[in-house]
Amino acid sequence: SLLVQDPQWAAPRLLHLPDNYNTIFQYYHRKSCTSCGKTPKDPALCLVCGAFVCLKGHCCKQQGVCECVL
Repeated sequence: SLLVQDPQWAAPRLLHLPDNYNTIFQYYHRKSCTSCGKTPKDPALCLVCGAFVCLKGHCCKQQGVCECVL
């Protein structure tokens, strides 16, 4: 009785991006990582959830796995 009998799931989709790449570049340029608070040397933006993360940063590794993979 605790489980939903007929769950409704929405299919994943990509974020809506601006027409001009420079707009998104300027917004995230020099932005701090939400996990470590530092400006990433190699930043990454998840196009599904919108998370701004360190791509290859050792600062945000958890159990040997980089933040971008998590």
